Amino acid sequence: MKQTRNLLVAGAIALVAGVFSACGGGSGAGSNNVPTDGPFGEIPSVAAKYLPEINQLQEQRWKSSSAENREEIAKKEDALKAKWDEAIKAVPSVEGNEIPLEVSEGIDIRPEGNFKITKVTISDDDVSVKAESSLVLTANIPFTNFNDYRYVAFDRDGNALSVTCGNVFMGKDKDADYKANVYKEGAKSNTMFYTSSPKGNIWKNPEGWAKLAKVVIMDQKTEAFKQAEEQVKAAKAAAK
Repeated sequence: MKQTRNLLVAGAIALVAGVFSACGGGSGAGSNNVPTDGPFGEIPSVAAKYLPEINQLQEQRWKSSSAENREEIAKKEDALKAKWDEAIKAVPSVEGNEIPLEVSEGIDIRPEGNFKITKVTISDDDVSVKAESSLVLTANIPFTNFNDYRYVAFDRDGNALSVTCGNVFMGKDKDADYKANVYKEGAKSNTMFYTSSPKGNIWKNPEGWAKLAKVVIMDQKTEAFKQAEEQVKAAKAAAK
């Protein structure tokens, strides 16, 4: 009977642990299953281990009406932030790692190489990555077209991770034909891709960002873009 009771207890503990893992709870939730062979290396794995709990503690502190309780939560939060800071700074540098950059059919832009990671920004409760490349126009493109171009990040399973609404191409006056309202063929521009908008992209979907496969320039008016956008929205809703 004693042995049976111990087995039942052990089984219950394992079941509870499995539920918490599936829900993303706990300081190490999901981190053991996060790959480290992508462009971001160990960043998503370490983020998954610390940031969900840090942000959960922040939310608890903000919602608490008790000064004593807020102080107690703040101590736990600060201790975890210190561990996070130490762990993320020990991660091997990913600067220089490449992210494949592609352009959807029908857009007259050619990348001059892949994105290269140039900066990792670490804060108390988030982490973001900046990557840079350059583009050249392969035809005259109307100024207004650039308002519709977006960077869409995909993982290696084909899932859309983010839709970036920043400027894909920043033309210069010398490259512009203002009478025709176009940037001229051959015009070049440096371009940047960030994971930091909105906050929490990496740690809210660490498994996806760990498998980042490419960033694609897409036209937001196309059906392919709309499908990617809906996928990103659905993933965000599921993560809440």
